[in-house]
Amino acid sequence: MLPFPFLVSDMSEPKTVAAEFKSAKLWDNCIEHSLVRTGKGILIGGLSAFLLFRSPVSRAFVTAFAGGLGAGVSYMDCRLAFEQPGYKLQKLPPFDLSKVAKSAEAQVAEKQ
Repeated sequence: MLPFPFLVSDMSEPKTVAAEFKSAKLWDNCIEHSLVRTGKGILIGGLSAFLLFRSPVSRAFVTAFAGGLGAGVSYMDCRLAFEQPGYKLQKLPPFDLSKVAKSAEAQVAEKQ
């Protein structure tokens, strides 16, 4: 008798497990995608609201609206990923702060 009989599987089980892993990976990617898109929407909305509006109510509205846009875009992407088998979620490129700094330095040098 094996000490852990639940670890032993027959030949039909790996297909089910592979499908479960594929579904779990898709869910993980969708959750990550949703958090990133919603967070970026809130961040961009909050910064633009801070620069454009003086009223706290207007700032809150713009921030919430931008976060909702990010959540809506990620919802549509995840829905397509589940409905269409070959659809891939778009990975956002990593944010490179050195490019922003170089661009700002170039603008300052151009003004001088």
